[in-house]
Amino acid sequence: MRRSLLWVSLSILVTVAIVATANLFSPSPIVKNFGTNLVQFDLLPLYNEDADSAAEVGLTIIVPKQSETLSYSSQAEVFRFTLKSAGPYTLRYLTLMAYPEGLKPITSWTIYPLIEDEIDFENPVAVSEKINENLVRFRFSSSVSSAYLVPPGENSFVVVASVLRDGNSDLDPQLTMVFPEQLEKDWNWAWLPGRHSEAWLQLGESLGIEEVAGLPGEALRKR
Repeated sequence: MRRSLLWVSLSILVTVAIVATANLFSPSPIVKNFGTNLVQFDLLPLYNEDADSAAEVGLTIIVPKQSETLSYSSQAEVFRFTLKSAGPYTLRYLTLMAYPEGLKPITSWTIYPLIEDEIDFENPVAVSEKINENLVRFRFSSSVSSAYLVPPGENSFVVVASVLRDGNSDLDPQLTMVFPEQLEKDWNWAWLPGRHSEAWLQLGESLGIEEVAGLPGEALRKR
């Protein structure tokens, strides 16, 4: 019995040695991919927590696919967007262009964070501070005096407004939303790399839309 077990053990060892030797000269796909799979297993995105320039933050805007059906309500969802970055940043102002037709004038807009595809109505992050023709400038904040501190990664938001039909208009109701590519100084974005929790007025200069790495060119039209 002992001798038979010895022969079985030797056979297994010889087989393992042959496979190992063969893979040294011509690795099998499993062996080839083992190291790669090990590295990619649960691979987490790398963020630059010490980002101190626009290039290091790499701020880009994503407009996800969303409903193009216009809803009517005092709290109607009109636009979704995602801010993606490789590092943290502080956001004070953001401007959108809105083209309403056949609707009553929209005098106020609010931006809420999107948490797991649900709108967090209890924690608005921005309100419209200035509206002129088709421009809407939003003021972001984390507190009364400080701007909005945005962590690295993807942060999604929803624009909400009062959308009501204008009974005196002959136009078909619709609303078009888009990110402008160029803005005058009074309407430009205002943001800074890194986390700045002090009062925004103490920070002095800020960056504009020109330093945003990626802007979506397409518009969203809801009818």
